[in-house]
Amino acid sequence: MREGTNAAADNFRVVINNPTISYKYEEIADFEYDYGRQTITLEDNPDMVYKNSFSEQPLFAEDYYYGKYENAAAGVLGLNKMPILRPGDSIGVVKDKYINIKTWNGYIRPTNGYYFGSGVCWSTSALGQLLDNANKSFKEKFGVDLFVYKKGDRAPHGDYYKTYSGRGYTVFQASEGVPLQDYRFTINPEIAGNKDLEG
Repeated sequence: MREGTNAAADNFRVVINNPTISYKYEEIADFEYDYGRQTITLEDNPDMVYKNSFSEQPLFAEDYYYGKYENAAAGVLGLNKMPILRPGDSIGVVKDKYINIKTWNGYIRPTNGYYFGSGVCWSTSALGQLLDNANKSFKEKFGVDLFVYKKGDRAPHGDYYKTYSGRGYTVFQASEGVPLQDYRFTINPEIAGNKDLEG
């Protein structure tokens, strides 16, 4: 007999530890509205006042495929590990391994001919949109960009996606820490010399 052919007849006890979660979407919507528009003053430094730059990138049904969400979520978990950055600091999300497309990092291969890790572009597109929006607000207030890019630092996704409101931003990883296409950004070094932004 081949192994596993009678698995359906096994009588193992199944234990599931998965609590039921009830979401109240009105509360989430209110939170997002408030969070995206509030001004925060840090208690340990009252001179530092932050205004959030809120961005949204909801997944539209026509852009969905199995595995897209899982790979996007894995990308976000990596991106959230970025440290506080100062003027002149530069990040390459693949080169610096904030996005490292490996199974042990939660990435999977979607069905229907997509590449392993397909969907991570949702993460980089969300990051790109967030940085673009923050740049716009920062430039309106201080007259300079907060984030600067060199040629080749970022590239559009090959296909149009309604979710990205266009082509978004893509990354390709050859191996761990080796990008074929990275998403790289630098905190504008000019900020360090700006007296209005000192400290």
